[in-house]
Amino acid sequence: MLPKEFQFTAEQIGEANQFIEDLINAVPMSLNFWSLKSQYSVLANEAAMGVFNVASPEEFNELFLELSPEIQPDGIATAVKAEQNVKTAFEKGFVHFEWMHQTKDKELIPAEVVLVRIDRGDEVFVAGFVRDLRELNQTIAMLKNMEELAFTDELTGIFNRRHFMKLAQELLIETKKSKNKFFIVMFDGDHFKNINDTYGHQAGDYVLKELAALLRHAMRAHDVVGRYGGEEFIIAMNCAETDNAVFVAERVRRMVEEHRFVFEGQTIPVTISLGMAEAHPYDLQLDKIIANADKALYTAKKNGRNRVERFENNGEG
Repeated sequence: MLPKEFQFTAEQIGEANQFIEDLINAVPMSLNFWSLKSQYSVLANEAAMGVFNVASPEEFNELFLELSPEIQPDGIATAVKAEQNVKTAFEKGFVHFEWMHQTKDKELIPAEVVLVRIDRGDEVFVAGFVRDLRELNQTIAMLKNMEELAFTDELTGIFNRRHFMKLAQELLIETKKSKNKFFIVMFDGDHFKNINDTYGHQAGDYVLKELAALLRHAMRAHDVVGRYGGEEFIIAMNCAETDNAVFVAERVRRMVEEHRFVFEGQTIPVTISLGMAEAHPYDLQLDKIIANADKALYTAKKNGRNRVERFENNGEG
């Protein structure tokens, strides 16, 4: 017989069990237990019932084997993987792994599971903590979307001006460490205002998106392309020779000239003018190079449009 100080009334035992149950239900993630003898869940907290959309611990136990698909995403049968992990938890005391659960309505639940062995006298349990990753995955997706919005132009999907400037500056510094040359190319649509006035602003937006798509297709993977503002686009690139940069700019011009821009059944004539400027030796002032490219773009407009013009220094800064 137990010493008197370790003897408890049925009421005290009931209160203690209720306290433990309340404590378990306070855990904000799904929690369930297995016994060493049966390896079946013997207790599930309220969070578990909420995650799995079951009405009671009894229903949880009844449906327990159906609360995961037959095959896990890694190709291992659920029954096999579960047995392996529970066995590891009983033997080593702890195991952590990813798991695919499902509700009784077969809605998949990506989860992170921690199994911990609990020794209680001659009884041994494994407690399973299940973290529902759906909300986490949604948060990650939202953060990724926010990151994309911070870096990209909403209309065209290419880099916005702010992020372009950051990446272009990095490319400029990198180029100066090599034997290559750094170039900025700026271009915009010829008579773009006429497109908006004649075909409407939705048509104008369509043209800008098409121009961005052509630009992505024409450029190399390490080139930096962005929307500088309005109908103006900008390219930062490094090339071994100036002629190579001129060739790339001319290829962009020709691709636009040969492309059919069709919006709501109407063909829209589109050409672009391009201005190109080269960084001088030891020049790390990106704004200055962009200003020179903009001057060359103005020259291209003045000389008849649909052409590439290089900035000639002629003693200018």
